[in-house]
Amino acid sequence: MKTAFTIIQIFYKGLIHYIFNKRSPEYNVLFNLFRVHSFRLSGLSSSTLRNFAYFFKEGVKQIFFPEKVVSLTDNNSNKIAILHDSVSLFGINKKYIEDITRNRITYHFYKSYPSVKLSWHEKFWYLITLCLIVPTIAVLWIILQKKRNAISLILLNMSEWFYGVSFLRKYGINKFFYFGSFENDAVFFSLLSKKLGVKCVFVTSQNPLSAFYSHIVADEIFFSAPYHEEEFHQLKSNWYVDSFCHVPPFEFKELYSEVKPDPPRYKVGFLSGGSYRRLDWKDRYFDDGFYESELEILRILNEISLDINPIAIFLHPCEKENEELLERAKKFYTQQLTNKKFVFINPHTRSFKHFYEVDLCITVYSSSAQERLFMGYKTLFAPLQVKTRYYKGLSLESVVCYSEAELTDKIKTSLQISNNDFFRYYGLEKYHFNNYNKYLSEVSVWN
Repeated sequence: MKTAFTIIQIFYKGLIHYIFNKRSPEYNVLFNLFRVHSFRLSGLSSSTLRNFAYFFKEGVKQIFFPEKVVSLTDNNSNKIAILHDSVSLFGINKKYIEDITRNRITYHFYKSYPSVKLSWHEKFWYLITLCLIVPTIAVLWIILQKKRNAISLILLNMSEWFYGVSFLRKYGINKFFYFGSFENDAVFFSLLSKKLGVKCVFVTSQNPLSAFYSHIVADEIFFSAPYHEEEFHQLKSNWYVDSFCHVPPFEFKELYSEVKPDPPRYKVGFLSGGSYRRLDWKDRYFDDGFYESELEILRILNEISLDINPIAIFLHPCEKENEELLERAKKFYTQQLTNKKFVFINPHTRSFKHFYEVDLCITVYSSSAQERLFMGYKTLFAPLQVKTRYYKGLSLESVVCYSEAELTDKIKTSLQISNNDFFRYYGLEKYHFNNYNKYLSEVSVWN
């Protein structure tokens, strides 16, 4: 009953604060729930009514007819858990948190799968919550036409909140690390957990916080890129966060172990975001000019008067899932690079294992680019057509290019200097792995 009451209280208090623009933790909850972008909204039907029905059905089905229960538990006095955003990333997430905290984590649950078996008592209160919230969601769906899919997603989120709270209570969890905290309902579950006495730590990627974390509620947040603290000072008026922690990027030990002294085989590389593939999924995140920026970078590389043949291309995972997609990628880049040759850098292995092969890489923005900087390799960002200037006023802006002339000039400058000089010239020393020695003392590396 307490879970149901707390969910209802947060939702309606947040809605009132949202309507009257009263800033509060509950306001932040509704701000995020109404956000039109979510990776979970990619590839939906063009019919918003059909999507409403789909999310309602999936939420109810998950409560009363769960296909399987997915979680991992082991008796441990350390009542710390990890909330995973993907089953496939379980190993990476687990190792990352254990490497940083130096604690063994034995409790794991998932956002998209039932993590425990709900009692009939819990299912009853889920129905009560559904009855008290769905009519309001239906009215909001009618009024806020541009936010209809995001509002519909709340119907599925509710079932996930019940499972999450049930897991935390069953195993007496007092703290959990939240992967996928960029999603629309993460702030809701964080505040819900907080009100129930459980601490929530947001685990962020190295991408700009302003994209998904402009209004948050959490007990703690990880800053996995040096410029994140700089962003904090820009965003803090809309944050309800007790503390933050500076941490290295995901898989930092693996990244560090792949730093090699070998001279690069290629002068220039392109770190792809796979934007042409993401457009297939109707991913609204790329309406901001990401696709156009990637095309612009490729055009500039194609026309630049430098001997950079062949251009090395690091494909995004979505471009190399199978041989058919690889063939499509070849056709796409052949169309874009008519004056230059290109090669795909081993599409069957992780990109970071081959970063040492390329002297300078260019991207719109990506976590892979942050990984390259961590590893000590030259990298430029070129959000040429992106409407939102995420790096404005931040230390990383020294290697961000907003025009063709700026990108061309920085390519020429960067190719003439060493990796170490690149970091000194652009003031990026704190992005280098040398800034994270306390986490890397037990890892060997070529120097």
